[in-house]
Amino acid sequence: MRVNDLKDLLGKECVLVESGRGMVVRCLRFYDDDALLWAEFEVAHPTVFVMNRVRLNGEPAIKSWDDNPKRIGDAVKIGQPRNQIFRSPKPYLHFSSPYGGTRLFFLNEYVDKVRRKDADGWDWEDLMKVASR
Repeated sequence: MRVNDLKDLLGKECVLVESGRGMVVRCLRFYDDDALLWAEFEVAHPTVFVMNRVRLNGEPAIKSWDDNPKRIGDAVKIGQPRNQIFRSPKPYLHFSSPYGGTRLFFLNEYVDKVRRKDADGWDWEDLMKVASR
């Protein structure tokens, strides 16, 4: 993956999910150095959610919601080697790592779901269905 492959995402909001925690961020820039491709974001909304990473007995995909208005504008930075960054389908970007990595969903429906704390449709199959449109 190269910086030029990601230019269309600049300035857009997305749902960032890492280690089962998610939030809405705005994409500020991509850049690379000798080893890694970096992405910088700012928190765009106070809501943070936690996913049920292991679901038992019909538990919902979203475990809990929380708000922290002080986080708006906070910087978020991620980086991985270029060969560990995948973009497919187009609005889905994955900074892969041995621990799972960071997933970025540039899906307006899901940005809106976080803003409304809508817990429906967060199963992986649902996310991928919307991302493949």
